[in-house]
Amino acid sequence: MHCGPVAVGVTAETTLLRERMLAELEQFTSRWTEPGAMIRVSLHATDDSAVAGEGRFLHCSAMRVDRTRSGLVATCRSGSSGSYDAAQRRWELRIRTAPIATPDMDTPGAGLAGASTEDNVEDLLELILTIAWRDVGWIALHAGGVVEDGRCALLMAPARGGKSTLTAAMLHRGWHTLGDDKLLLALGADGRPEVRGLTSHFNLDPRTRAWFPEVGDLELLPRLSNWSAKRRVPIEAVWGECFAPRAIPTHVVLIRRHPDRRPTRVEPLTASEVLSAVLHQSVVPNDTATAKVILGVLARSARRLLGVRFDIGDDAYDDPASLDALEAGMR
Repeated sequence: MHCGPVAVGVTAETTLLRERMLAELEQFTSRWTEPGAMIRVSLHATDDSAVAGEGRFLHCSAMRVDRTRSGLVATCRSGSSGSYDAAQRRWELRIRTAPIATPDMDTPGAGLAGASTEDNVEDLLELILTIAWRDVGWIALHAGGVVEDGRCALLMAPARGGKSTLTAAMLHRGWHTLGDDKLLLALGADGRPEVRGLTSHFNLDPRTRAWFPEVGDLELLPRLSNWSAKRRVPIEAVWGECFAPRAIPTHVVLIRRHPDRRPTRVEPLTASEVLSAVLHQSVVPNDTATAKVILGVLARSARRLLGVRFDIGDDAYDDPASLDALEAGMR
């Protein structure tokens, strides 16, 4: 299956594992015309829990990644693991399918209590694709993107921080989108940054219907997972032909959402705040050589972007003036 500039071939020893991996891959619906590098992924079920690594290449909440002579090895907090043969461009994943009782990754052989197959496959696939995209010159950003009249704004916030809702709000006003959550960034030959979209659907909470009735009754759609109320919504089915597969970014919008009702504020960001926002929406490994390349691309891109902070309360989308202020701030 194609995932932007790379293709992924999957084999699995159980139907459950294959279906779970394909379900994750199906979200990458944007077709790239350029030929993609092929990554092979084999999945195996196991009852054993991998011993946690040191995380010298990458250490994050979901896993630890270390270099080996042949490539990389990843150990998840859930007890699953993956090993990468860089020469063969092949990953071998060992997915622990049973819950683990000890929620302490610092204990050898221990993982996260109640971790599921969904957690395991999603975390490892994110690592696989992030590395594969980077190898062909693209940096993954956890950001939304909207485009209108020569402007392209990268929408940034922590997980569940409001990127999808703001993206839907901008489409409601006639903008186009590169997606609400996953983008790829690279520098062109002229030094300008370029962003590409990966998914032509949104993950929306049913509550968004109160502001954007065109999304319909999202409660009728299946949940993304047991721990999320969001539903997967095809962009074209709601807003028509508004998916923009590529754009030159001009702005960063840093969303700061509050749970109470308060006036909307739009403030300019300094150059250092723009850079900080971009860095926080990407994954930078501990490995010095890899980090140097990523930081170089992000820093050079950030220098070309203007930024605004969009400070909103729980009632922001009740009043169209909130988005009027944001659009004015980007002018």
